[in-house]
Amino acid sequence: MRRYIKLLCAGALALQLVGCGSSSGSSGGAVGGSSRMATFLTDSFREDFSNVWGVLFKVELVNSVGVATTLFTDATGKTVDFKTLRDGSGARFLFLGNNTIPAGTYSKMRVTVAPNMSIFRPGAAGGTAVTLTPSLPRDGQGNVMLETNFAPPRFIGNGTANLVVDFDLANFVLNGTQLTPAIREGEQTGLQETARHEHEDYKGVVGNLGGTAPNLQFVMTPFQGNPVTVVMDSSTNLYNENGASSPTLTNGKRVEVRGVFETTTGNLIASDVMIKTGESENHRSRLLGAPSEINAVAGTFSVQAREVEEFVPAQSKVSVTTSTNTVFRGDSGVKMTAATFFVALATTAQVKVEGTYNKETNTLVATSAKIRLKGDDGHHGGHGGGDNGGGRDGEAKGTPVSIDASAKTFALNPVSDFEGFVFAGGALTIQTNAQTDYRLKNGTVVGAGDFFVALTGNVKVEVKGSFSAGVLTASRLKIDD
Repeated sequence: MRRYIKLLCAGALALQLVGCGSSSGSSGGAVGGSSRMATFLTDSFREDFSNVWGVLFKVELVNSVGVATTLFTDATGKTVDFKTLRDGSGARFLFLGNNTIPAGTYSKMRVTVAPNMSIFRPGAAGGTAVTLTPSLPRDGQGNVMLETNFAPPRFIGNGTANLVVDFDLANFVLNGTQLTPAIREGEQTGLQETARHEHEDYKGVVGNLGGTAPNLQFVMTPFQGNPVTVVMDSSTNLYNENGASSPTLTNGKRVEVRGVFETTTGNLIASDVMIKTGESENHRSRLLGAPSEINAVAGTFSVQAREVEEFVPAQSKVSVTTSTNTVFRGDSGVKMTAATFFVALATTAQVKVEGTYNKETNTLVATSAKIRLKGDDGHHGGHGGGDNGGGRDGEAKGTPVSIDASAKTFALNPVSDFEGFVFAGGALTIQTNAQTDYRLKNGTVVGAGDFFVALTGNVKVEVKGSFSAGVLTASRLKIDD
């Protein structure tokens, strides 16, 4: 099978399995030094499959004396639809993680997957459960170990390198309900183009937090793998898992970051950072995709499965049920009522749901549901929140200061609560416009003049609106206790 290899050592990352600075081989094993290797998944083209769901447990390199080095591991398994990792423009890449590996000669790569997969044909609502060929080698848990040799063996020197694992769908052999899968080294074309990379959720712990809000960065130590630097900006959504207001990052907090890996910097560019709650990592089912069959009265909808975690969907669409215990969020992470959520759901590109999946009924009972107005492509590099006058949905509560009734502006200082944006602290500027709704403490709608008179008392103010460039432009103002 043909292998592709390129060496880019003049200030660039190596594409494929070659590290910058390597120039000689070794008869086997580590030779001193190390390489920082990023691992990605992709697939090859096949038109008679619309979805190929599988569960990935481990990716390893095996050196010339048979010693394996782990690049990626997930004890519970990472569920992937391999078919999504190629489109009409070529390979798409899913970042698995960074690992430091010993420099040396490697003869093959080994990928461990679950002993079954689910294959969907174009137009089919349900998938076909297939068993991987019984003759394939297994680990101690009965999972299948797929291998491909490097010809010739690869020497990895000190520096940085990338490995692309291609689930070679074009060479999958399906015989009834028995499948013989194939893997190979993936093509490197497009690897350094961020737009060719998939957005994904990554879990870890915050460390070395720095920067000035909203332009923060931190080192995330994953539960599996080596640390990765996470970069946030004004398009990043920050919110608490439990729905509490005033999300604040600090070192040591557990987070779930949705982002895309940038090969030119080695950073994870975050579109969402969710601060986890509780003492231990939970294992809830996760589902992301386009919503349909929306029934606001029943509190139900369906999702065309694009990404899943902790389960393999039985059908291409998964039914979702909500309850009074479900936490609903808008695109920027602001909590919303069920009624507001279902109105927004009708026009959103994607929805992300977490909860408990029942395979028998193909139903996910939601503990949380979050609107994604533009999907992943609409976040980094632009505003990540709801588009309300060019900003993102935001809410804040605090004490009004610097009141200017003629300009219809003021500031909140201190700010007691906020949602939907990364807040740097201090005073928060509040602006109004012709569409601003003004309300007194009892909910009575008043004009701007009467509102600003009331504002001069010993009160607090609730503000809902659009946040951009450090300013919250109010769509609604309400006097509070």
